[in-house]
Amino acid sequence: MSIVAPPIVNKTTVKPFRSVCYDNNFVTSQGIFLGDDPLSFSLPLLLLEVSLIFVVSNALHFVLKPLGQSKVVAQILTGMLFGSTGFGRSLAFRRTVFPARATFILDTISMLSFILFLFSTGVKTDLGLLKKPGSRAIAVGAVGSLLPLFVSLSLFLPLHQSFPDDLWRGQFIFSLATRLSLSSFPVISSALDEHGLLNSDLGRMAVSAALITDVCNWGISSIITAVALVLKANSPEIAAATVGCFTFFTLFVIFVARPLALRMVRRTRIGSLMKQGGFVALIVGALLSALFTEVFGYHATLGPIMLGLALPGGMPIGATLTERLESFLFGIFLPIYLALAGYRTDITDLGNLKTWGSLELLVMICFFGKLTGSILAARHFKIPLKDAFILGLMTNIKGIVEVSYLNVKGDSELATAQHFSVLMISIVVITAVTMPLIKYLYDPNVRYVARKRRTIEHMKSGSDFRILAAVHVEDDVPPLLDLLDALHPHPSSPHNLHILHLTELAGRAASVLRPHRLRPRDTSNPTASDRITAAFRHFAEERPEGSILLQPFVAASPTSTMYNDVCSLALQRKARLVLLPFRRQPPGLSQAVLDHAPCSVAVLVAGAAATCAKTNLTVERVAVVFLGGKDDREALAIAGRMAEGGVEVTVVRVRGRGEPSAVEDEEAVAGVRRRAGVEYVESVVGDGEETVGVVRGMGERFDLVVVGRRKGLEGDEVTKGMEEWSQCPELGVLGDMLASAEISGRVAILVVQQQEWAAGNACQVEYGVADEGARDGLINKMAASV
Repeated sequence: MSIVAPPIVNKTTVKPFRSVCYDNNFVTSQGIFLGDDPLSFSLPLLLLEVSLIFVVSNALHFVLKPLGQSKVVAQILTGMLFGSTGFGRSLAFRRTVFPARATFILDTISMLSFILFLFSTGVKTDLGLLKKPGSRAIAVGAVGSLLPLFVSLSLFLPLHQSFPDDLWRGQFIFSLATRLSLSSFPVISSALDEHGLLNSDLGRMAVSAALITDVCNWGISSIITAVALVLKANSPEIAAATVGCFTFFTLFVIFVARPLALRMVRRTRIGSLMKQGGFVALIVGALLSALFTEVFGYHATLGPIMLGLALPGGMPIGATLTERLESFLFGIFLPIYLALAGYRTDITDLGNLKTWGSLELLVMICFFGKLTGSILAARHFKIPLKDAFILGLMTNIKGIVEVSYLNVKGDSELATAQHFSVLMISIVVITAVTMPLIKYLYDPNVRYVARKRRTIEHMKSGSDFRILAAVHVEDDVPPLLDLLDALHPHPSSPHNLHILHLTELAGRAASVLRPHRLRPRDTSNPTASDRITAAFRHFAEERPEGSILLQPFVAASPTSTMYNDVCSLALQRKARLVLLPFRRQPPGLSQAVLDHAPCSVAVLVAGAAATCAKTNLTVERVAVVFLGGKDDREALAIAGRMAEGGVEVTVVRVRGRGEPSAVEDEEAVAGVRRRAGVEYVESVVGDGEETVGVVRGMGERFDLVVVGRRKGLEGDEVTKGMEEWSQCPELGVLGDMLASAEISGRVAILVVQQQEWAAGNACQVEYGVADEGARDGLINKMAASV
């Protein structure tokens, strides 16, 4: 490789370029047995480089993941390992594995993957979040961006002469301060999703704030680029052509590309991915948009992001891109983009101390300025200081967008090799420090710790019964309606019913939790949420007026953190009971809700009673298996409400031989026995096998069997030995036995867990408590009442 000296044109220099000479037929090798050196040919060398980057980056991520590090850090470190900082210090290694002729090919592939990444990000960006972003997100985004920019420029401008001249070339210092002051929506959403914080309260706020600043930045940058091209034009005709091309492309995207995409969406069956032809059209459109903007003087990344923002996300376009594009292209080729940036980073050549110190000063000012601005904005809205600090860390996460910025500035030579290395190291350090800190400081589940009794057992007579029913698929609806009917909603004891339709986040970059927008009944293409809401609305309308207040919601989030939506809404709406249909998919959902719910939880295993939609049957005969404990008392309280509505309730009490009964258990049983229509049966057993014998025949006599989960009481005398055969721990040993195929096919099972009460540990409060003193007073008051 040789660098050709820049020629002099009108006393100005043009950008130097690399000139690499090699045989253009050296693509595929004939093999080592015919005397060829495979690494002298482009294809074998490319395969080796891609494989090395893929294997080493994933191995590094495997090692660093327990330390809270993201994939971005591992991928950049992989490049540094192969570059001048690591093995690349060996000239033989660089000439053999990463020669200049091969990095050109890698550059092209990585840039192509980055273009498609921006297009996919644009599609998955839900601009609807900007309609009602919330004052907190606006304040965090605005103050967190403007404060560091103002402070940095206020320091650097008056002291212009004190800083190196190369920082002022092409206004690089202004551009860098702006980029470091902004938050990046793709970077923050991806990092939080990777660490399971995307649908946490602070995660949602950080993503919304980043989206606001990013959209504003995209718009302003497009205008600035257009103005810069006009100013560089040598004639009015060229200036007019520049503006005209940009205007034409914008109008084409809005009035041609978007309507065509909407037509493709309407022609795709609900819940299905796009056909192959539609997918190919999307990719070709993204590439052509990049070509158009590049040809007419704009950067190739502008077209794909504009086109992506104009297209509808979610199903089916966004989901199709995620399913067919991201796992392969972004899992293998996009890491090359970050690895090449790390490869160009030379930690041994950071320039003179003055340049290095000036850049680090700017980085630190922007980091702490952004952190301070986010904290001030959050504290204005009474967000606790710790959470405000975590929010500030989230908005400071750096990643591929900042790397792309440095690549562009490096290619245009506004940033020297030393600038590039210093700033790349800063990006790695900031990301490597912030993510572990966030993981260490922030546990979104802390806010679900019980601060007030929200149980059925302790509910006052006549108060409204707040229920949250979580629905994953439409098949969950009939059994839930049966159960709700058995709970006897009535104007004298109304049900405040919240329906939450849980959907997996598909084709979106940000999670969603919002009220369901009721659409016209005669809609020709209803969604699953529409049909679920319509079923519950019909159920509510058939009950006496004032019996049910229905409030439907929709949530879209990653499967692994879907429970957060359930618990968050239950906390926000002060629910006393979460109804959760039992499903093995998504895995872990039931267990996570049981572990973190801020109220009581009832898991419904559907059986013969779940047939009201087909045969108009209702729950008429209910059995409660009472072994003792708070979960069983909660199950008894639910059955007592059913008895008030005329349901035949049989309490089957199972005692251990010589085992004393708790006072609370005796009082709960006595209270239910006094109700009309309640039958009481008592059995004495010696072990779990005898308990199984007592309850095994219930499938023939009852429509619904209610049991307590009995958390913490496994292995006592009445269930001894049963835990060895348990396959579904979220149902408890008795619920798991009843849910076996032999019994559950004939009867529905309701497994109840009473709210976990730990007021003494409730150290984090909901947003809205005025200050630390109010928080401490609240905790002390609750502790005194226990």
